Amino acid sequence: MHNIMTEIQLWQHMSATRVTAFLTKVLQSRHPELARFFEAMRYASLEGGKRIRAMLTFATGLYLQVPDAELDIYAAAIEMIHAFSLVHDDLPAMDDDVLRRGQPTCHVAFGESTAILCGDALLTNAFEVLSGAMTPHFNSLKRIKMLNVLAHSMGANGMAGGQYLDIEAEGKSLNFEQLRLLHQLKTGALIEACVSLPLLYAEPDATTKANLTQFSQHLGLLFQIQDDLLDGSASTEKLGKTAGKDEIAHKASFVRILGRSQTEALLQKETIAAQACLQTLQGSTELLNMILNFVINRDY
Repeated sequence: MHNIMTEIQLWQHMSATRVTAFLTKVLQSRHPELARFFEAMRYASLEGGKRIRAMLTFATGLYLQVPDAELDIYAAAIEMIHAFSLVHDDLPAMDDDVLRRGQPTCHVAFGESTAILCGDALLTNAFEVLSGAMTPHFNSLKRIKMLNVLAHSMGANGMAGGQYLDIEAEGKSLNFEQLRLLHQLKTGALIEACVSLPLLYAEPDATTKANLTQFSQHLGLLFQIQDDLLDGSASTEKLGKTAGKDEIAHKASFVRILGRSQTEALLQKETIAAQACLQTLQGSTELLNMILNFVINRDY
């Protein structure tokens, strides 16, 4: 495990450095009057974070031999959407949290109205970046398909719908399938997009596409299962966000519905399924396997 974590930490650092450099470049104001607004956008998207989505985008793209300049765009767009979702999730009307990535949440640091607009702008900028002809590999038809996939992943049948279900589920009893759908939309949809965008560019054979897509679906569920396990065991300092808040808010979680031991068994089952998807792929899947290991073994 030590060697795996050392390698994955290097990959995480590389991925974070790449996406941070790209975001720093695009999140610059053309007007001095907007300087603090752009400061809030950078605060929400550049500071901390695991960068799992960027890591997965780059690893998938490398496996499929997608040009680096294309991958930078996909990863940045996805990370901006992820940052937007966190800014809005933390708002008083939503999860009402004061800590994110080990620092005050955006609305605490910059005010609620600025945070709302910051999230709006990050979401919109993601589509501005993805729709732009920024690389010599630009293909307008492929980009239109990517825009459609990314919009779907975070819309009413994706992240936004999942967040709605999460809020509606507070204090209620969900069954396993209802909870699975909630997290498939809220968390899984954007993780699937990390694989879908490189797939749209590369256009591999149907078997490769199916196996990578299924892998991303299992990974999205695994990410949430581990999150639920950590929420009840890790410290606020370690998590970088308020520990135990889901339990306090009576939020639906796998641990709450299944119990800890059955949730750990589900983690193992989904891990085996994800590994099986990678084993059927041709060529080296070392980076994708490392990301899988990172997701299920992380402690924050």
